[in-house]
Amino acid sequence: MNGAADDREARLNAALAQFGLAGAQVKLIRHNENEIYDVQAEERRFALRIHIPAEGFAPLPLCGADGFAKRRAEAELLLLLAENGFRVQRPVPGKDGKTVQTLPGGVPATLLCWLAGESFDALWKEADVPDGAAFAAGRAAGRLDGFTKDCVRRFASRRPHYGERTLPVLAQRLRAAREAGAVNDAQLAGLLAALAAMAPRMRAAERETGLCVCHADLSGGNLIWDGTDASPIDFSLSGLASPYFDLAGMFASFTRENVRKALLAGFEEGYGKRAELRLAEPYFALGILLFVCQRYEAAGDWDWFSSALARWLRETFLPLARGESFLAL
Repeated sequence: MNGAADDREARLNAALAQFGLAGAQVKLIRHNENEIYDVQAEERRFALRIHIPAEGFAPLPLCGADGFAKRRAEAELLLLLAENGFRVQRPVPGKDGKTVQTLPGGVPATLLCWLAGESFDALWKEADVPDGAAFAAGRAAGRLDGFTKDCVRRFASRRPHYGERTLPVLAQRLRAAREAGAVNDAQLAGLLAALAAMAPRMRAAERETGLCVCHADLSGGNLIWDGTDASPIDFSLSGLASPYFDLAGMFASFTRENVRKALLAGFEEGYGKRAELRLAEPYFALGILLFVCQRYEAAGDWDWFSSALARWLRETFLPLARGESFLAL
């Protein structure tokens, strides 16, 4: 094995030992901002997360707390949600009673209970989600965001912030992407124009909704369907934002009009208020920008990135810069 593989195996073995799971069956699920493993030990099943980003994934500095404080805050949020009737993955402490373990090299690791069911991505590969499941997903997101509005102060210093204060960080990273050749001058100009247009709409969204602790990554892979209801998993990116960020995230993952209508109806029921899609649009753009700004170093290896960026500019960023709406149903 090479050095990187040796390091990964050492971290994995240390994590399993510290959580009392040495000898368990392990399968890597994915590696983006974290290494996530499916761990099975006899009749028990867990999600093990080793909090080290993949090569080419450059996390943005959106929170002043260190990695361990952020992970402890996430565990605290999950326990709070579970205690208040939300179906979430409960944190599992290590043998020392701590929910966040320290691995070789100072890397944090966390263990979560496995949530029964299948992801939306696994069940509906073409994103043609049935109306009932889409409604349930929207309702779950709305309920989550409505509940966490009262938790903002509790988590403000230990979770990322997604909103107007994020935009200068994105602008700096986009200029770095230009220097690296991931975007050209015209593309950079369009992206920066969109950033300028996002700020006033984000302020308007926050005036309407206030802040909550959003999930911030409601893709089809992070929504679980158990046959009757939908539940979000993987709160590793959760942070402070307008609830419109979660609605926009679901719209980014599910593009069919009928699915979006069901998501919107469910979200409005769960949150208890009507949503104005124009105020979700800057957060739709934000989700794309977070991806570009954290992954542009790897973009040279993706043959699809150039065409995707052109489409994002055409369909999202340039209309946003011109003050046009693009999420109307």
